[in-house]
This record gives sequence, structure tokens and C-alpha cells, in this order.
Amino acid sequence: MGKNKFKDYDQGDFYSAYLYSYMPKNKYLENVDKLIDFAIFNKIFDHLYSNIGQKAFLPSMQVKIIFLQTNYSLSDRQLEERLNFDLSWKRFVGLPAGFFGYDHSTLGLFRDRIGVEGYKAIHNYILAQVVDRGLVDAGEPWLKDATHSLSRLANHSAIQLVQQAIGQLEYLLRRICPAGHLEFTKQFNVAELLKEKPVYREGKGSKCARLQLVVTTGYAVLNWVEHKAAKGKLDLSDDKWQQVEEKARVLGDILEQNFTIDDSNSGGPGDKSASSTPEIEITTAAKASEAKGNHVKITRYREKTKDEKPGDRIVSAVDEDARRGAKSAKKFFLGPKSEITLTGKSHLILNAKAIAGNEPDGGHIFEMVDEVKEIHGLEPPKIIGDGKYGSMDTRIEGKERGIQVVAPLADPINPTGGYTADKFKYDPLLSIVICPAGRLTSMNHRNEAAGATIYHFSATFCSNCPQKKCCTRSDRGRTITIEDTWAVADDARRYLGTPEARQDMRIRSQLERVNNELKNNLGLKVSRFYGLAKHQIQVYATSFVYNIRQTMRLIMRENTKKGTAINATL
Repeated sequence: MGKNKFKDYDQGDFYSAYLYSYMPKNKYLENVDKLIDFAIFNKIFDHLYSNIGQKAFLPSMQVKIIFLQTNYSLSDRQLEERLNFDLSWKRFVGLPAGFFGYDHSTLGLFRDRIGVEGYKAIHNYILAQVVDRGLVDAGEPWLKDATHSLSRLANHSAIQLVQQAIGQLEYLLRRICPAGHLEFTKQFNVAELLKEKPVYREGKGSKCARLQLVVTTGYAVLNWVEHKAAKGKLDLSDDKWQQVEEKARVLGDILEQNFTIDDSNSGGPGDKSASSTPEIEITTAAKASEAKGNHVKITRYREKTKDEKPGDRIVSAVDEDARRGAKSAKKFFLGPKSEITLTGKSHLILNAKAIAGNEPDGGHIFEMVDEVKEIHGLEPPKIIGDGKYGSMDTRIEGKERGIQVVAPLADPINPTGGYTADKFKYDPLLSIVICPAGRLTSMNHRNEAAGATIYHFSATFCSNCPQKKCCTRSDRGRTITIEDTWAVADDARRYLGTPEARQDMRIRSQLERVNNELKNNLGLKVSRFYGLAKHQIQVYATSFVYNIRQTMRLIMRENTKKGTAINATL
């Protein structure tokens, strides 16, 4: 570590030493300082600093500050105020009592300096110290779950999304290219465009006119950016012009995902009043072109229906990664999710990953297992999760790895309302299926594309069966599909009926307490940042702070049994 890189507060001053000696001790922070070796982060992040320029705060001090912020769920500005005026915090971090110069931007710069990989390193080095204490049992099961965080974004309609994207591009030009911004605002009256807002009980004609104005302006903006790209990129550097193109790409994606050309005479899908709808107003750019004598072609657009729009679409021009997710059929949210891997006995977070709000749970289960195995040498004998982690592919891969996947099976359904497949018995040795009425069949055909064998009950059998009305409405007899993964599902079904499986599900329920602490005590309920990468930073910070708190609880439990104080162990 270079001598001139960091501020030196080790020597301290007489005033601080005198004041700290008379202060009552903050036992919690004192024990955390004894428990975790924060000094190791000075070596880990040393290469990110230079000997030239203003001396920086030690990385170990910054990590302690991150701990304080997350542990007490504070914003950067709240942290600044508390750190400057709370003497117990200053003593914990290592600052003199008379120091009042910590600014909130200092933490933001450190956050950008170390990035996601730096926060990942903090989480794993602290977890390694906990593992070295013997608090993680190599044979304990792992628990899997995902919890959502609410974004600070507002819900926007498709038209408002286009307005937002145009506003984002205009704001970027204002910051990096004043000359280009002046030209842009002369050609497009952005201020007036952004004022176009829906009104209460807006008529179809008014909404259609607003849609045409906003969408045609959006495509005109894209043409303007494309034209400037061919004419010198507004004399911007490649990096700055890339920012302009990125904003234009987001605008183009929003337009493509939500709107299409209206080939009909209607003002929109299902608009029966189209014949009385006035002609659509020409955009500002089109008016200017028409005044110069150019021929202007007006294209009418309509908003795509829900079925026409892609499922994975942009919902905010500010945060391109933001997605809408669903907790149930009636409960929806806007924001990212955090997939957590937890030990089943010690309840320590081994790994955590930020995923999009609409991404299915369980897609990264073995990727996260491999990361923990590579870094800490731990591998679970059993993984316990909810039904979203119990897909057949997950169970098969777990079996190949020697890991038992315990998760509820999806309830069988029959769209026609008849008996579900679980009412039938399948004998793989005899290759027969027995129906609820006791009749059996061996007639089948193979469907290679679906990876399944289809068994048929003859129409003669079914037509004379007294249970036909409860089984099938087809006059050609009942069919049963036996997938190639039947054996895996049957093994899981048998295990889920055992007392051991019920005990596993009781263990998994304890994960909800951890989710409650992460969200309500450590601030994961609301995402602090925009973008999945920044949310991953928050997830790692929340995870390592939770692990420190949980380690303290584990040590206190052991000491309570032994009748010793926590200080004696630390």
C-alpha cells in the first residue's frame, strides 16, 4: 500500500483521545470492529488509488461507512449528517472528533470506484471470515427464495414513455452540447410536447390526436439523430455521441414495442367514432418542412394491443432495466428482484443476485451454487425452495450434481375440467396406464418433439364408462401424456409426502424472517438506484451487513449457552 495515497488518522490528536476516553462505549459497533477485519480492504482496493493528487479516505474506513449506512438504512445525505455529528460513529470509523468534512459525494465516488465487483469482494471476504469461525456447517441445507424491491419510478402509459424518452434526449443535449440543444429545440418544441398530458375522461379523438403528435415527433427525432450522425455528430467526441445514440436507441425501442402504423381508417383499435375524428395535426418538424415547400407524408399510428406488445418491454426511459413483475395474479410491482441463497441452519447469506422484476425465479440457482463453491469451497447436499425452484430441469440437474432439490410440485390441471393426470396410475415396467375406473391401456404413440408418450383409452371403453362425464368430453376416448421426466416427478412426489419433506418446508419458512429483515430493517424494500448493476451493489451491501448482524447473534447464542460475554469470544 502506497504511503501517500490515504489520509492518516492513526496518530489522532489529544482532543479526540481525551474525549473518546470519557465517552460511553457503543458496544454494538465495538463488537463489530472486533469481529470483522476491515483492514484487509486497504490491500484489496489499493490498486484503485494513485499517489498523485488529493489523499483519499482509507478503503477500510469507507467499508465501515457503508456498513453504518446500510445497517441504519440511511441515504447518502443522512449518512453525511450523522457521521459528522455522531461521536460514536467517528470513533468506529476512525475519524478525529473535530473532523466535520465528510461529504456525501465521497461515498458516491467510492461506490463508482469499486463498482459491482468491489461490493462482491466485500461480501465474500466478510463471509470468508465468518466461515473461518466455523459458523457454517458443510452439511446443512441451503434455502432459495427471491424478494422484490419497489422502484422509485412512476408508472407511465405508452405515450408518456415516448415523451419521457424525448425529454431524456433533450436533457442530455442540454448538458453535453449547447449548440446541438439549441438546434434541437428550434426544430422540436419539446416544452410544449411534454405538456401534452391526458385529461380526465379524455375522448378517443383527443387521445388519438395526442398519440399522433407524440409518436410522429418521436420518429422525427430519430430521423434528426440519424441525420446528425451522418453530418458530423454535432462535433461531439465519440463517447459523448455514443450517449446520444443510446438515448435515441431507447426511444426507438419504445416506439417499436408500443406503436405500429394504422392501416385502417379508424383512430385506434376498436374506435367506432373514427369517421367523426378530425384530421391529425402535423408535428412541428413536418410543419417546418412543409413551409419550405417540401412534400410531407403524414403516417397515422395506433397503439399496439396488449397481445401485440412484447412481454419483456421497456417501462421507463430513465431506467431501461426496470420491469413490471407479479407476486400473484392480482398483486403487481415495478422494480427489480433479489435472489437469495441462505444456509438452512446458521441463516447466513451465501450469495445474492439482482434480477429483473419479470424474470422467473430459479434461473440462476446452480450458477450461484458454483460461485459459492469456487470461492468458499461449500456445496449443499440439499436445496429447499418454493414451487418456482422445482422445475423438472432443475431437479434433473440437481440429481446429476448429487444435490437434492426439495420444492413443491405444480398442481396438475385439466383445461377441459375432467380428471387430472394424477388420478391415473402409470406402470413404467408394464408400460400401461390405469384409469380411475380401473380400466387399463397399453396403446400409445411417441411424441419426440414434446419428449413424451401419449397413451390412449379406446372410444368403446370410454363411451360405456359410468365416470365418462367426470373424465372427458371427447367421443374418441381419453388420452394421458406421460413425459420422459415422469420418474423424476414421481420421486419428488413420493419424497414430498414424507415427514422429512414437511420438516424441510418448515425450515424454508424461516427464510421469510430474513427477507423481512433485509427489506424492512436494511432498506431493501425500495431500490436506491436505477439499473440492475446499481441494484446489485445495494443487494451485496445489504447481504454483508445482514451477515455481520447474524454472526453477532450466533456468537451471542453460543455465549449464552456457555455463560460467557461476547467480548470474551471476540
